[in-house]
Amino acid sequence: MRQSGKRIYLLLGGLALAGHAWLLYYLVWGGPEESSLLACPTRRLTGIPCPACGTTRSAAALSQGQFELALWTNPLGYLALAFMLAIPIWIAYDFFSKSESLKNAYQQAEAKLKRPEFAWPFALLLLANWIWNIFKLL
Repeated sequence: MRQSGKRIYLLLGGLALAGHAWLLYYLVWGGPEESSLLACPTRRLTGIPCPACGTTRSAAALSQGQFELALWTNPLGYLALAFMLAIPIWIAYDFFSKSESLKNAYQQAEAKLKRPEFAWPFALLLLANWIWNIFKLL
C-alpha cells in the first residue's frame, strides 16, 4: 500500500474510532443534557443549530432501536452510524485481502463531489438539513 493509501485508511479508521468513542461517551456519561460539553459549539455561541446538530443523539437513538426518533433528531445520524459500522469492516477486509477498495472508493467519491452535478445536490441536501434543524429547534 502506498503512503497516500495509508493516510486515507488512518484518517477513515481514526474518524470511525473517534465516532465510536464519542457515541460510547454520550451513551454512558453524556446524556441529552443541553448544558453539557456535548452541546454544539455553534449552537452554544449563536443559539442556532448547525446542520450536524443532533447527529450524536440520532446515532444514539438508532443504536437503541429508536428509528423514528433518530430520523426526527437528525437524518445524518443514519449516515454517521452506517459509516461508523462499515468503515472498520471495510478496512479489515482490505487488510486481509491485500486490496485497496476503500481507498479507491474514497478517491472516486472525492472526485465526484468536486463535480458541480454532484456537489450542488449534496450542498442543497445539507442546506435542507440545516433548515430542518433550525425549524425543529432540537
